[in-house]
Amino acid sequence: MDKKSFVNLFLLEDKNSISNLFDKVILANRTGQTIYLNEFYTPKVWKTLERIQIELGIKVFNYGLFEDSDRRMIAFTEEDELKFPVKILSIKNKSKFSTLKHKDYLGAIMSLGIKREKFGDVVLNTEGCYFPICSDISDYVFINLNTIGNSPCSYEVLDSSINVNLTRNYEEKVVISSSLRMDCIVSSICNISRSTAVELIDNGKVLLDYIEIKSKEKKVCPESVLTVRGYGKFKVGEEIGTTQKDRIRLLIKKYI
Repeated sequence: MDKKSFVNLFLLEDKNSISNLFDKVILANRTGQTIYLNEFYTPKVWKTLERIQIELGIKVFNYGLFEDSDRRMIAFTEEDELKFPVKILSIKNKSKFSTLKHKDYLGAIMSLGIKREKFGDVVLNTEGCYFPICSDISDYVFINLNTIGNSPCSYEVLDSSINVNLTRNYEEKVVISSSLRMDCIVSSICNISRSTAVELIDNGKVLLDYIEIKSKEKKVCPESVLTVRGYGKFKVGEEIGTTQKDRIRLLIKKYI
């Protein structure tokens, strides 16, 4: 596979980033060494790489914090046992009077000037959260992340080999939509008017599989991840039938 064909598989992704991926594939094939990509990639990227690994002539592995992780680090290798350059940051909320949300943890990390690609999924539990982070910046985060909002927190850096036994938590619901068009789905999921949904799309506040989409007519497929800024992140499930008026019943999982 040549570079042009490779890049064309990821039309909506950043071309420089995808071009770098191809260069890493070539390097792994040429040297026979394991090449780790020091960023976390969205499902569109790592799933596509897994699908075409035979054509690439190299094994493709990925690492997320748990089985259902969206953002994952990628490795190209001929080996079967890998040690990804990842640390796990554990944050525990010590306040008895405040409840921290996903956006609080994410905002605190991003406020340190860290690119979103340098850490994986932020996963909440009853005490706080966990997230995987590239080893080269783990010390920086540990030293500089002092508080989350106004809540005092404790921090611990764990080795990625430790099993933290996490699962993704979702809030499931069934929505009814007239079609799988982007504006219809956003309207149904967020319980807003179609015109408000179109306004959100036009203003770049809707992401499909982590990529900004400005076409209200774009079709939303099952297993897509839909992010609507101000409303949350959702995984689009399967169609589970229709109503008497032939509207679609769709299973939706909201990330919590």
